[in-house]
Amino acid sequence: MIVRCVALVVIWLALQGEVSVGNVVASLVVVTVIIALFPNTSDQRHTIHPWGTVALVAFVLKSLITSSWNVVVTVLRPTAERTHTDVIAVELTSSSRLVATLVANAITLTPGTMTVDIRSGSGPAELHVHVLGRVDADEFRNEILDLERRVLAAITLRAPAMRSRP
Repeated sequence: MIVRCVALVVIWLALQGEVSVGNVVASLVVVTVIIALFPNTSDQRHTIHPWGTVALVAFVLKSLITSSWNVVVTVLRPTAERTHTDVIAVELTSSSRLVATLVANAITLTPGTMTVDIRSGSGPAELHVHVLGRVDADEFRNEILDLERRVLAAITLRAPAMRSRP
């Protein structure tokens, strides 16, 4: 929790552009309010893997370029196949909310696709994705599961630490 508080103070001070007594006091007030409103109730912790993160970013950038090109072609030369829309449900393999959020955001960031719903319970999340263009649903699901695999290579779930009781 201390790391979270320090990180929030640093972010606040960076946004203010200068370190002053007033900004430090304001940051402490804002951090206190944020911690009170949004307590960390999850025992899940994630580990970031630098090489997996670099590979994920490169993959998402490549997807941005190819998807942007496909949308440009669709706008300039629309056909029934290119302008067809659909919503495809994809069940992820991980039960991590962070992984589901990262996958959903990467999908939404990519032109021509948008995550419209995430359904999560005790098991893996199910994403509902709006797609532009006629696509094979099974092939699309496999692409999303490949994206999830890449996210899992960048960020893995650690088991919560066992707390001993006196």
